[in-house]
Amino acid sequence: MKDLHSFEAINPVISSAGYALTGLAGAGIPEAVKLYRQLYNETPEVIDTASPDGLKAASSIINIEFRYKAINRAIEKTGIRNVLDLGCGFSPRPLALSEMGYNVLGADLPVVIEKISPAAKALSVNGETNLTYLAVDATNAASLSDAADLLGDEIVIVTEGLLNCLTESELWTVVENIRTTLLRHGGVWITTDFDEKDFSVAGYKAIAGPDIAAELDKEHQKQIEELFGEQYGSENPAPVEMIGKDILFELHLAEDTLPLYDGSTDILSLSLVSDDVAENCKDIYSNCHVSVISEDDSTPAIDRLAALFTTPDGTLSIRHEIINGILRISLKGRLDSLTSPNLLKFYEDELEKKSFRKVQLDFKELAYISSAGLRVLLIMYKGTPGHEVKLFNLGTEVFSVLEMTGYADIFGI
Repeated sequence: MKDLHSFEAINPVISSAGYALTGLAGAGIPEAVKLYRQLYNETPEVIDTASPDGLKAASSIINIEFRYKAINRAIEKTGIRNVLDLGCGFSPRPLALSEMGYNVLGADLPVVIEKISPAAKALSVNGETNLTYLAVDATNAASLSDAADLLGDEIVIVTEGLLNCLTESELWTVVENIRTTLLRHGGVWITTDFDEKDFSVAGYKAIAGPDIAAELDKEHQKQIEELFGEQYGSENPAPVEMIGKDILFELHLAEDTLPLYDGSTDILSLSLVSDDVAENCKDIYSNCHVSVISEDDSTPAIDRLAALFTTPDGTLSIRHEIINGILRISLKGRLDSLTSPNLLKFYEDELEKKSFRKVQLDFKELAYISSAGLRVLLIMYKGTPGHEVKLFNLGTEVFSVLEMTGYADIFGI
């Protein structure tokens, strides 16, 4: 990517990309430790559970390891050898699965892929050709389709933590895109995201007590709000545990479950706590589950045909003119995590030239806007003298996103 700075400005996911890796490396998972050293050129910290901060760290590490190994176990049970790790971050899963002979594609935003791809490839056995990394926006059907097509028929799609970082409109879009991918290729979707908050809080309480568990929950909320931006309140990120199952039902997706812990795997990080606490954790996580999701028998035939024969367009075109100091920009297509940097780069170039005093954005042909696109609008609003940025010709879907997120008020719509 030519301008990584522009991408990081509107996609601060890099701050959370290493969360799982840090926890798994702290647990001593071999593939995580070597990937951590490769990425950060240092050894994971030793956890001292005698302090409150140590208990916090242990709580997170144990939760991450249970989740990681449960998903890996679920993948193995499917018998499917093609895996699309969607929103992979710096997880060691693609590397570990590829070394076990799986055909794996790690998918995330460009700022993440540019860091994880060379690190994982440097560690892969004999330069594994069955390990691929690709820049994908889960809200962008075209980019997800391209990734799935590289794997072939019958795939396992994995999401771990992705759904909890989406607005409500993005959540619907991502689940629809995953469903379309399953209709095209066959296979299943494996995730812990629908119940993650419940089992995480239960685990935190068992390990560190209710006070520290509450602190961890508050810290998580703060991270989510920082990820979305200052215009978001805690109510804006989608309540996955509240509406996720309704979305599955509406989209004709059937959910089966597997226990998060079944006694078949060794949880290394339980060595950080006492035997009694470790046994309590096993009980808690054995009563939680991993979701294994597939299309159900009620899927309309027209949806199947649309999935097979519709080619999604994930592009953005930018047309502009400058008249009397007014920069008028017309957008066509999608303004999402993959395309927003193009608009930001264009705007910043014109701002540096001081070629305009006001900005007008024509959304007549804009079909979709994501939270990344909203961040670009906010940057443009703040950067333009007197906040002279006006939006015109908003379609119903784009307007609903602006209204739900508070942007309609910011721009006086």
